Amino acid sequence: GILTMLVLYLLANGLATSDRTILLLSGFAATYLIYILSHQAFLETHIIPGSLFASRILSILASNLIFGWWLLFCDSYLRVREHRQRLSKVVRAVAGFCILFAIAAALGVFVDARILRRLTPIVGISSLMLGVIVALTMTRYEARRVLLFLLCWSLGLAAGILRMAHDIIPALGA
Repeated sequence: GILTMLVLYLLANGLATSDRTILLLSGFAATYLIYILSHQAFLETHIIPGSLFASRILSILASNLIFGWWLLFCDSYLRVREHRQRLSKVVRAVAGFCILFAIAAALGVFVDARILRRLTPIVGISSLMLGVIVALTMTRYEARRVLLFLLCWSLGLAAGILRMAHDIIPALGA
């Protein structure tokens, strides 16, 4: 419930103020909400009972789309385009790759192609680390903004990287 309200608030705020950064954050939050609803079986159990296949597709799609939203948000919030245009193009290109990867991984469910799903943690960790590298690069131009950004995102980044590291190296969880 709270995450749904956050998505609606961010979306309304972003639309009312025409703030691209807030709209990107609302997209990130909405995708995370879809991931939680589908991955934790709320969709197939409570919202649309029996929709296991749809839930699987949405879980895979959302878990990968999150990385694209994350990078687009980083680019916008950290004002990368204003200070480092080439870096911004790289970040947006990688975000585009993440979005295409998400679509391909979701479509892979139809043909039971698991290879893209196995690559998800590598794409995820790489995307999250790219965001951190971009933030550190932007310290010269937006020091206060970078500090707040890293403070706010550090726990989520650490948890996400650790969670995906378990998928790459299962022995970490032993």
